[in-house]
This record gives sequence, structure tokens and C-alpha cells, in this order.
Amino acid sequence: MTFVIPNIFFVILIAISTGYLTFLTTKGSLTNNKYSRLWDKLTKRGKLVFYLLIAIIIILSYQEYNNQVSNENKDIQLTRERNHRDSLVTTGINSGVESNSNRLFNKLSQAFANQNLKIDTLNNTVVKLKDSVRTTINNYSQEDPVFSIEAKGVRLISLQNSNHEYEIDFRSLDAGSANYKVDTYMFTEYQNNTYSLTKPNLLTNVKIPKSGKWNIGFQINSVTPIKNIYFYFIGSYTTLDGTKSYNINDIYIYEESNKTTWTLMNPERNKIISQIKDYQKRK
Repeated sequence: MTFVIPNIFFVILIAISTGYLTFLTTKGSLTNNKYSRLWDKLTKRGKLVFYLLIAIIIILSYQEYNNQVSNENKDIQLTRERNHRDSLVTTGINSGVESNSNRLFNKLSQAFANQNLKIDTLNNTVVKLKDSVRTTINNYSQEDPVFSIEAKGVRLISLQNSNHEYEIDFRSLDAGSANYKVDTYMFTEYQNNTYSLTKPNLLTNVKIPKSGKWNIGFQINSVTPIKNIYFYFIGSYTTLDGTKSYNINDIYIYEESNKTTWTLMNPERNKIISQIKDYQKRK
């Protein structure tokens, strides 16, 4: 925006000039008729009055220009404020729609998980959990073990000062599982929109019987209240006898507000994986 001079500056200049002009015109002669040329007829006082009139005209002209610039600046500012307000409204609407969509999708995912089902977002289908397991050796007759964390599989056991103590249950559905070579990334989201990333050993030397569970505790030290905990599992595991191997690449979210856990699906899944990778690079 163009610089604008406060209007009071012009008011003061015009007031001083007008007052001085009045003084000049009332205290002496402005012309001398013994000369024939108009300019020569003007006395020194008359010439001073002439210059003063020109100065007043210039001041008034610049005051008008300054007012126009001021109005243009106000229009620019109003446009910026309107655009900013419209942007906030649009962002709020989009955020609300996305939030409601995510809540609906999470509830559907949780409901399907309770029925041993899973939403396949890539193929737009609903599949049984065991059908979604990717097997690297598939020539054995027994049931496939399905790695899972149930809806109430993560629990806050105690909170003392800033120390949050949790328990987590890992299930092996349909068959037993062992030989977990899985990297676990625990990405904690706090209510002030900050994050922390740890890599706990939750599945080291684990064997889980058919339809059994493995229970282990973990801690988070934070003064800031926790909003969500994301568990990212990537690696492989086998049947109890080690004859079949399965890949795992899943993200579970534990939501502190309702104490519920479910599998995170796209697009939120890809968003959290990207945040985890970015966080690792910064560290």
C-alpha cells in the first residue's frame, strides 16, 4: 500500500497559509499602478500573496491526491480482510467436512473390526481380516494367523504426575504366531498439536497361541495431555512352527477421548506415515 500523510498535516498547513494570506491582504498595498506590465504592478507584498495562493493550490491538490490514496488503501485493506475472512470460512468448512468424514469412517472401521472384517480402500471392498494377510509362503494347510489389536486393546493403567502407564494387547486370530521381526513406531499426538516419536520393543521374542494374546506395558512421560497414539507396525511374522511367513504394514490409532483403538485407513494412514518419516528426518 502507498504511504499516506495524515490529513491533519494538510489542515494545519492550509490554516497557517490562509491566516498569513489574510494578514498580507489587509496590512498593505498589493499593486503599484505606475507600472504598465501586470507583473511589474505587483508589489513585493502582492508577489508574496501570489506565491502563497499557488502554494495553497498545491497543498489542496496534494490533499485531494492523498485522500484518494487513503481511500484506495482502505479498499485494499478491506479486500484483504474479506479474502482472509472468506479463506477462514472455507478452511473451517473443509476442516469440518473432513473431520466428520474421518469420524464416520473411523466408526465404520471400528464396527467392521469388531466383526473380524476390514475395509479395503484400494478395491472398495470389505474383506475378512485373515483374507487381507499377505503370505510369502503359501503351501501349508493350517489356518493363517491374523495379527490384530482389538478395540479395547490399549488401556491407560495409571497416570501419576506426567507419567502415563499403558497396557497393549496383541491378538493372534485363527492360528498361533511367532518370530516377530517387526519395527514398531509409536507416534504420540498431544492436545497442543505437538508430536513425539519413539521405537519401543513391544514384539521381541513373542509367541502368541491361537486366539491368544500378548500383553505388554509401555510408558509416555508428558505434562501435555495426550490426544492420540499411533502404532505403526512394519515387518513380518510366522506361524508357530515357522513354516509360513506373513508381512505386516499396519497403523493403529488409540484415541484418548473414547479409549478406543482401530486400524487407520487412507487417507489418514498415508498422512501419518508421511509425518513419521518427516519427524525421523528432522531428528
